Amino acid sequence: MSQHKEIKRVTTHVLQEMKLRGEKISMLTAYDYSTASIVDQSGMDIILVGDSASNVMAGHETTLPITLDQMIYHASSVIRAVKRSLVVVDLPFGSYQGDSKGALKSAVRIMKEAEAHAVKLEGGSEIIECVERILKAGIPVMGHLGLTPQSIYKFGTYTVRAKEDVEAKRLIKDALLLQKAGCFALILEKVPAALAKKVANELTIPVIGIGAGGDVDGQVLVLHDMLGITQEFSPRFLRRYLNLFDSMKGAFEKYIKDVKNKTLDQNTIKKIGFPLVDSVIQRSLVATGGTVLATKLAIKNGVACNTAGGSHHANYDGGAGYCVFNDVAVAAQYLLDRGLAGRILIVDLDVHQGNGNADIFANNKNVFTFSMHSKSNYPAKKSISDLDVELDDNMEDAQYIKILDFYLNQLNEENFDFVFYIAGVDIHYNDRLGKLKISDEGIRKRDEMVTKNFFSQGAPLCGVLGGGYNKDFNKLVELHSILHQSCAKLIK
Repeated sequence: MSQHKEIKRVTTHVLQEMKLRGEKISMLTAYDYSTASIVDQSGMDIILVGDSASNVMAGHETTLPITLDQMIYHASSVIRAVKRSLVVVDLPFGSYQGDSKGALKSAVRIMKEAEAHAVKLEGGSEIIECVERILKAGIPVMGHLGLTPQSIYKFGTYTVRAKEDVEAKRLIKDALLLQKAGCFALILEKVPAALAKKVANELTIPVIGIGAGGDVDGQVLVLHDMLGITQEFSPRFLRRYLNLFDSMKGAFEKYIKDVKNKTLDQNTIKKIGFPLVDSVIQRSLVATGGTVLATKLAIKNGVACNTAGGSHHANYDGGAGYCVFNDVAVAAQYLLDRGLAGRILIVDLDVHQGNGNADIFANNKNVFTFSMHSKSNYPAKKSISDLDVELDDNMEDAQYIKILDFYLNQLNEENFDFVFYIAGVDIHYNDRLGKLKISDEGIRKRDEMVTKNFFSQGAPLCGVLGGGYNKDFNKLVELHSILHQSCAKLIK
């Protein structure tokens, strides 16, 4: 009979006991399963699924743009990893302010759909009705005073709050009000250390600080800040425990060097699927350069194609699935770095999900990734694109084209400066690795729809081939040529 060591979960009651015996509380943000698993196993007391995901995960300037649905997605990912920590989730901007019924509805969604342990709200007397209504429903609430990022446009600056006597008195009053309402803990952000100490001494509930000195009951940091992933944010209170930016960048550079020097380990080579020989290296480099060149020609002529490319499984630091370097990602970054495009769309219609592009641009608000692919095909563990459309096995032309048309119309509501089109022909009914049943005519219809759609809007389009594994090589060439034929029709 196997025996399992029981893991003591952190609860609101445990936090209260920690305060009473003077034990400091540790708190850190997390937004995904893998990271949350590490944070939880470290012995962290509280994991905050913060609306700071808007900044560090999505690349927004403020926390305001993140939605309730997005917070639920991040929170549910974290919850699945956690065995010990108390998981607190931010109610995002617009989901509770000025509407206590709406606040309760938002909190209930987080508790039910994400299975979170508690929610956090910013503000004092102005949101007390929301706090009380949520608490009456049996949902634990953590308060947040001082610098409240959701009110950044009201404050106009991220500097220390409550330096003046009037604001300090109001903060103390709000802290006591939140405690009386039933909040189990309070965060104080960027307030004078002396004031934070006073609040912590007056309150019976735990007070956790960020930029509020060391005389509170605990500390919270944003994970990406304390690990040195974000480099542009360096407040005086921040203590960096690692510099992952340099470490990660170095790893990516080493991978590129290892590929060129043929010094990759066997497991990495196996993951790529190709033997690491001169011809493969040369092909990968040329294909990547070809896509970059095609982007320049597309800007000049409106449309251009690369007779290779579409290596959408390759990530920052390694290749996979017959992909060594991610040519579209390199070309997209080339355009952004040189100011040749402001917002880029990647349309990936390969039978396999474009997981590499999804991962590379996950935190880049300037690149929108759209992948329409077979649900049951490689990769087994899908990444999260900005828009993923999963297709059932054996889908035929009519349904495929109908779905594509629907999502193209959705994308037309957005404004893009440049479009990459990965035109994989492994959707063909006779493809060895595909699981769809699209005909020659279906592929032709698809390519003509996509190229004509974006060309007519004036967005430069770069087409790349993507996958194709037909046993008949001549047939494969014929199918790949459809993209070029479709683009040629647009240029008169």
